[in-house]
Amino acid sequence: MKEPTQQYSDLINSLQSRIHALEDENRLLKERLDEAGVSYADIVSGDAEGVVELYDPDQGARIKKFDVTDKIASDFFMMFCRGRKDLYDLRYTNPKTGKNEEKMVCIYIQKKESSARLPGVM
Repeated sequence: MKEPTQQYSDLINSLQSRIHALEDENRLLKERLDEAGVSYADIVSGDAEGVVELYDPDQGARIKKFDVTDKIASDFFMMFCRGRKDLYDLRYTNPKTGKNEEKMVCIYIQKKESSARLPGVM
């Protein structure tokens, strides 16, 4: 097993060789641009025709200003906090105690259970 210093020096050497390869490729591509009559300086500065700026430096200008009302806040909250549509309350009388009770029931689970467990449930 290599020592940590040897591993780091191997990593540094491989990264330096990759940097040199990328610099050579960059130089070659700039030469091809010159041969084609395209100015590299125009591309970098954005003066060339058809160059589209992908980054908007003033991104805050795109934010629409509006007052947050109670209705807007409520609607926003309800977008994330809706109840499940497959659950409902089931009211029944407990045969042991005789008391009326409620429990949450899932539609899909309730279909699988027999109606004998809870009187009056189909």
